[in-house]
Amino acid sequence: MTQINFGLGIAAMIPAGSNPTPIQFGILQDLSFDISYTEKELRGSKMFAFDKARSGGKITGKAKIGNINGAIYTNLISGATQSTGSKIVVPSETAVVPTTPFIITVANGATFDTDLGVIDNTTGLSLVRVAAAPTTGQYAVNTTTGAYTFAAADVGHSMIFTYTYTAAAVGKTVSITNTLMGAAPTFLLICGNTYKNKYNGMKIYAATSNKLAIGMKAEDYTAWDIDISAMDDGTGKVFDLYTTE
Repeated sequence: MTQINFGLGIAAMIPAGSNPTPIQFGILQDLSFDISYTEKELRGSKMFAFDKARSGGKITGKAKIGNINGAIYTNLISGATQSTGSKIVVPSETAVVPTTPFIITVANGATFDTDLGVIDNTTGLSLVRVAAAPTTGQYAVNTTTGAYTFAAADVGHSMIFTYTYTAAAVGKTVSITNTLMGAAPTFLLICGNTYKNKYNGMKIYAATSNKLAIGMKAEDYTAWDIDISAMDDGTGKVFDLYTTE
């Protein structure tokens, strides 16, 4: 009998440590593995080798996923920690400059984080930030309160604000610190798919990742590309391949 396979099925990583929580590679788009060896050749004066022997072996893989998951960051990258809360970008909040004192406090001023610029929607010009006492075409901002000050000449102008604010109870923040070189985070990786009642699966006992690429496009979904490699888990186990046939 011949076994064929169609589709991707699932892939899940299980971090090292006691009682770990499995993490699925959600919206799996691509998954591939390469098993390769280094060959050493015994050569003399003739054109072709007299013998070949294998030295090093290597198992590498690639996964592309469309599901953004902070836990994957944390368990793939050395020095990464995860905490509750996030910084959220507000790309185009609008308000009209009032009369004296010519101040607009943005909607999330109480948890204001970083100013990312102001555009005068009336003139179409980008404003220049100054420390205080702005003239027309300029603005000042209090980064503690999110209060923007404008010139008297800009009264009645519609302004577009871009900034970030802190959402302490929303989302996750993954922070990466500059740790010492050394051991990489390891995880168990299991993937498998069933097609026409036949199963095809793989298991890497001790996997590491040396690359996580995040691709963002104007007219497409964000995708994460993860590079994976295998090593001995300490008991001699490296890789299992499962088939029905």
